[in-house]
Amino acid sequence: MDYKEITLDKIDVIKGVPYHNNKYLEFWTPELYLPYGLEHHDNKFGEKYEVKLSFRDQQGNFLRKFMNKINSLDAYFKHIHKGTEYHPMIKSGNLVIKLPYGGTTFQCTVKSNFEGLPTVFSLKKGCWVRCLIRAEKVWLYQKRSGCLLVAKQFIILNQTEQQEEQPGDSLENE
Repeated sequence: MDYKEITLDKIDVIKGVPYHNNKYLEFWTPELYLPYGLEHHDNKFGEKYEVKLSFRDQQGNFLRKFMNKINSLDAYFKHIHKGTEYHPMIKSGNLVIKLPYGGTTFQCTVKSNFEGLPTVFSLKKGCWVRCLIRAEKVWLYQKRSGCLLVAKQFIILNQTEQQEEQPGDSLENE
């Protein structure tokens, strides 16, 4: 689903899992920049992979509308665990997306128009991508809370150019 189709009055959180119209809350991002590429972390829970999708150097109403939608989701999810320190989805101008990893394989796909078979390791610093994201859960740990976003699919668009604003993406259409 396109992020523009998300309406807060159709969101239910059941046992920590966000749903929209009785389906998983999944949506496509606009074209965003990967300033760091694929990041790998080891911790006591095992290997973790993530990417940060950046809003920097981007302009246009379509991007503001996407950021507004993420901020409105944050405000909605923050009310679920009132009195906790809520961790927003956008941190330092980046949308942090986890890549589901099952110990030996990733549970997300990568597509590209470039030669060769893309994998998650094709998510290099400097890529422009779109991402299908699932709001996996609204978490609570001690006195902190937030929404975990995981990638379902990436489309690598290019290495250097960003998308122009699309017709019909003005703020008046909200």
